Amino acid sequence: KKKEEEREKEEQERKKKEEEREKEEQERKKKEEERKKEQVELMKDVKGEVDLMREELRQCHDDLQSELQALTLNDTIKQKCVKWLRDELTTANKERDEACKELSERVEAEKRFRALLEVACKAAERDRERVKELEHAQEAIIMCMQDMENRVEGLKVVINDLDLFLPHYREESNRKDAAASTSSARRRGDSCIIFRSMDPRLQIGSSQQRARRIDLSTYRSRMTSAFSAQKADIPPVLPHTT
Repeated sequence: KKKEEEREKEEQERKKKEEEREKEEQERKKKEEERKKEQVELMKDVKGEVDLMREELRQCHDDLQSELQALTLNDTIKQKCVKWLRDELTTANKERDEACKELSERVEAEKRFRALLEVACKAAERDRERVKELEHAQEAIIMCMQDMENRVEGLKVVINDLDLFLPHYREESNRKDAAASTSSARRRGDSCIIFRSMDPRLQIGSSQQRARRIDLSTYRSRMTSAFSAQKADIPPVLPHTT
């Protein structure tokens, strides 16, 4: 009986243990199911989060791509701006150099113009002085012409006076023959001059022209007395200056 009791007891214990194992197995299965459910829920949550993160990453990628494109565009624009500015700077430098060169040429031209203007002013001053000298010379020429007219008038008076001496020389020619007149003229030398007059009044009874002698001392004295008063009034002729 003890053995049967023990067997029953063992059998009960075994059954109890089996029940406990079954119960534990059920609990384990239940927990496993719950865990699976939780995993499914967790997977759903993780998948949602992953999808959300993927969407955010895609959005970030798009944003970064847009920003990269914008930066690339900005860099291209900056490069074009830098190139344009460099070209403009080069052009401005060339224009500045050309302007400096033109300014230097203008300065040199102005210097040459000023030098030419100074030379022209000096030449104009010399021309004015020359004009004044020519005016003085013209006045002197006018005075000389007036003096020559006065001298011509004086010569007319002398010629008229010579006409008064002709009878005296006519009588002298009648007294002396041609040979005596010639020898006398040679002896007198420089104190007399032989004039051959073509005046018909001086031809004496023939067509042959006779030699006439005029004493120069009388002529010179009359000329000196006639023009001595006019010599002080003749203005000096200015010399030609360049």
